Amino acid sequence: MADMLLIGGTGTVGSATASALGAMGIEATVASRRPGPGGIALDVADPDSLAAAKGFSTALLLTPIGPEESAIGIAAVCALRRAGVAKIVYLAIMNLEAMRAIPHFEAKIPIKDEVLADGRSVVTKDVTAAQW
Repeated sequence: MADMLLIGGTGTVGSATASALGAMGIEATVASRRPGPGGIALDVADPDSLAAAKGFSTALLLTPIGPEESAIGIAAVCALRRAGVAKIVYLAIMNLEAMRAIPHFEAKIPIKDEVLADGRSVVTKDVTAAQW
């Protein structure tokens, strides 16, 4: 089992993220509602299902765009911490603060704040530049 959990790893962004990690030699276990072979079933919108993150030291978090994104993301970060994940890497977007008038950018700011609150976790716009 990889030490990193990639939450939301089967969607468009998640699949590309998994490929980028693999190209860097970073093994990640993919987690999603419908994981493929070797993946873990969980739903980022269901904090109880994030207990499946237990045993992973790092979780790469992708959140779904929508009206509940902030609430889902904050609940997910809290659930990952309860599961014992030491470091959360949140994939956000470029120019997040400067472009906050765009609703799906604004929704990411509270998640970013929650992720950074522990001093160990990071927010990135590019997984190839993240501090692994």
